[in-house]
Amino acid sequence: MPDLSTFMNEGFGSVATAAVSLIAIPGVIIAGYIQGKNARKAGEAQAQAARDAAREQAQFSYRAALDSAKEMSREAHVQWQRDRCQEIWANFVKEVDLLGAQGIRQSEESPFDALLKAYAMVELMSPAGVLDKASTVKLEALEFNVALQLARQNVRNRAELHSRKVELLRAVEDASNLSLSNGVVYETYIDAAGHQREEQPSDPDQMDEMLRRYTKGQAAQAALDALAAVARTPDDDEAASRARTALCDFLGTAWGVAALVEAERAERHIHATQLSASRDRLVDARNAFVDEARKALDAQSP
Repeated sequence: MPDLSTFMNEGFGSVATAAVSLIAIPGVIIAGYIQGKNARKAGEAQAQAARDAAREQAQFSYRAALDSAKEMSREAHVQWQRDRCQEIWANFVKEVDLLGAQGIRQSEESPFDALLKAYAMVELMSPAGVLDKASTVKLEALEFNVALQLARQNVRNRAELHSRKVELLRAVEDASNLSLSNGVVYETYIDAAGHQREEQPSDPDQMDEMLRRYTKGQAAQAALDALAAVARTPDDDEAASRARTALCDFLGTAWGVAALVEAERAERHIHATQLSASRDRLVDARNAFVDEARKALDAQSP
């Protein structure tokens, strides 16, 4: 039978063991809570790190996509600009060629206005070098258009002058058998026997008609003589002035007379020669523009 001390020692040990167990249970709970809290923090940290990494990757991908889109947009714009420039420059050259192909005796309609519109587009889309060559082309085109209009006007004036000379010659021919003596007009003719005879007007109306023909014939001959003098000495201003006066007397008007005299003064082929020289300068300027445009297009190639 155990003694009291043994019982007490055993009881004390049991109580102590139980007390330790009771004390250990909350410790385990606390430790578990701490471990769980740490685990949650670690998980949240990992999740945040994953989110940050994903956000950074997304931002990197966005920047890469944006840069790629910008580059594609830039390349597309460069290609569009190159295609647009090529179209505008080709149209300008086409209008230059249409103007340069104009001849003296072609339609009065000139493509110069269309060329100016094409040049306006060249101004909007061209680098300095191309624009400089285009400006030279425009100036030469203007000079050519002026020379073309002058040449065409000269053709019209010479045609009108020829028509007027025919009219003058007819008037001279119509009065060739008339003469004036003491204020009376006589008509000379050859009778059936081959003798030359003079006949006076038989009535006032015939007198007026014969006098009109005689006066017109004299004025026509004076105009022809004056024009012949101009043709011989085209630089003589006094001769030109006399021709203008003589034509006015015959035509009864000053309208268009100056142009007729100038047509007689001008060398027959001077305007055609000037037009040909102007055309050559236009072609040279056009070719220089084409060369510069090609260089610009090559520089814009990807």
